[in-house]
Amino acid sequence: MARPRNFIGRHGPQVPARTINGLDAASALLLCDDSPNASVLLARLRDSGDSNASGLAMAMLKELDPIEPAAKAPSSDASQFFHDPGPAEPVRVATLIPPVDRKPLDLYAPPLPKLVDDPEPVVVLAALAVEPSGEDRGAATLPALATPSIAGESPWRELAALSLKGSAQVSSQAARALQTADLAGNSVPARLLQVTSEPARARIFISGAPDATCEAPCNIRLAAGEYIVRLSLAGYQDADQTIQIADEIQALTVPLTLLRGNVIVETPAPATLKVNGTRVGTQSPAELSLAAGLYRIGAYFGSTTSERFLLIKPGAHLRLQFRP
Repeated sequence: MARPRNFIGRHGPQVPARTINGLDAASALLLCDDSPNASVLLARLRDSGDSNASGLAMAMLKELDPIEPAAKAPSSDASQFFHDPGPAEPVRVATLIPPVDRKPLDLYAPPLPKLVDDPEPVVVLAALAVEPSGEDRGAATLPALATPSIAGESPWRELAALSLKGSAQVSSQAARALQTADLAGNSVPARLLQVTSEPARARIFISGAPDATCEAPCNIRLAAGEYIVRLSLAGYQDADQTIQIADEIQALTVPLTLLRGNVIVETPAPATLKVNGTRVGTQSPAELSLAAGLYRIGAYFGSTTSERFLLIKPGAHLRLQFRP
């Protein structure tokens, strides 16, 4: 058993804040065959004036007396330690903390996360009401939203990462370092496959392997032959490519398709629908196709407005109801 160092100081064994802990420390010292330090500690406890500890300390010293000279000491330096006996019960930290008024802390509440800017037009997949009329009849091309910065699979973690980097634009367009992988082994001659994805950072799986080989862009050494290359990136559809490796150096660029989510918006009365403040139509109910991320979707009933914040995950199918 290791010696309890917390109770051994430069001038011998120290006395803990509570005498009951001192008895435990003395027992631990005896288990380590350190009877000299145990005897010094027991003598201090004997002279501490604590009735709960002194009797037990005296009994233990009596047992040690035949084998340990330090146990025969008639007095100790207990007066240097026991100026304040301290509390009988352990100190509870919770009782020492004053109550906190939470109302002023509301000023420091985090702001709403950044809304997604969709690179594609907001597509109305199905209008379940009557055909549009008047100013909406010629609205075949819906307004486009700008580039997304949140993929939508883990939006809160991504938002924290963006805030640390300082700029969502810099984070979304940061250059990806080139990786390398060697799957050729001892094959001679080996071929080089240069894999890139649009956007970058897609995980690359070769011929059904359960683990990703690397992340795009990546240079992979392979033996000549046919391979199935699968690329996977959160928020995008997986892409499979079959490639025949024959040339010494071959390049493979795979564009990834954004995986969108669908939202059915229902209103009990005619309303103007807006996504992140951009008007997308007046037909309701309607089904919207949106890139994954966080959106502010609103229905405007003329004199009244109703808005909701909605998190769209890749492949989601959601229903949203508004009331004036």
